[in-house]
Amino acid sequence: MVKSRLFWIEQHDYPSSVLNKVAILDKDVGNVNIVSLTHSGDFCQRITGHRGALLLFEHKDLVAITSMDEHHRIQPTERRYMLSSDSADKKGLIAWPKLISGTLIRRYKRFLADVQLDNGDIVTAHCPNSGSMQACCQPGRPVYLSMHDNPKRKLKYTWELIDMPTSLVGVNTQVPNRLTACAIAAGDVAALSGYETVRREVKAGANSRIDMLLEAAHRRPCYVEVKNCTLVTEGLATFPDAVTVRGQKHLTELQALVADGFRCAMFFLVQRMDATAFAPADAIDPAYGQKLRQAAQHGVEVLVYDVAINLKHIRLNAPLVYDLSFLA
Repeated sequence: MVKSRLFWIEQHDYPSSVLNKVAILDKDVGNVNIVSLTHSGDFCQRITGHRGALLLFEHKDLVAITSMDEHHRIQPTERRYMLSSDSADKKGLIAWPKLISGTLIRRYKRFLADVQLDNGDIVTAHCPNSGSMQACCQPGRPVYLSMHDNPKRKLKYTWELIDMPTSLVGVNTQVPNRLTACAIAAGDVAALSGYETVRREVKAGANSRIDMLLEAAHRRPCYVEVKNCTLVTEGLATFPDAVTVRGQKHLTELQALVADGFRCAMFFLVQRMDATAFAPADAIDPAYGQKLRQAAQHGVEVLVYDVAINLKHIRLNAPLVYDLSFLA
């Protein structure tokens, strides 16, 4: 049985649309006694079995919004959000800069996005993502930008997040490396714990760099390459979302480093909260999938984590299961 407890939600932590009609289960799933949360979040009012009610379940610092049918059966999760938390044990947490909300008009030329701000202004923002973004660039969706006053920048806005139907999604590909390094240093990644230093952008081989190198006395150094994953279909996260020759090269390099006696890990960070499993995107880049399987067979470790994310901050959430068998 899934259990939940009563808790408060501050409206500014979530897109306001989800706070219009939200309810949470206060006992076992089998009990249809639920608690209604008002739009303002100021108070809770107890109600009983309600057809079509939304249910809010809590797991660690995540809440999952789902629904109940006329037979009081729990339906598949529709959306997940991160609970607001500033507890001291969240050492691997990265705070967002001040976010400015708007609506995506279009993304074009890979690195540009036109956005209508809530005040009506239309701005062009830098899109820090070279992938296809096929699952997270739908025009008309709410987006969140950061603003930078650096006079050397051509574009003062940077696109950070998009609010997709099933999750907030981080589109900034610079975040995964920072977040993963921060989480490893904080001891949030059990498989990579026990290292004393985390070095970023480390040279490996004659013409290549790996995202980070973990080092400690009396331990094999560990190279870690991080990939940002935003493509999720029916709960399955896949990578890449476009053919990546560079990504294939990284796998070959990691395999060579293992052969030279180093420990190596391929770390996939799913920068959204609606995935339950991971697999290589064979339909998009079969060569990458083949090289990933080959690297895993030759000792490269595969780690996959999703995130807990809201409009205040982002942190690693939990490992995801992965399947390296060929998808049909």
